[in-house]
Amino acid sequence: MKDLIKSEMMRYVLENKENWLEEVITMSLL
Repeated sequence: MKDLIKSEMMRYVLENKENWLEEVITMSLL
């Protein structure tokens, strides 16, 4: 499960390089 999440997040990061940091912070707060 964790590997799937990591791959999805990495793909998201690559597609949204400008907003990845904000997204990571948001996910961490959830």
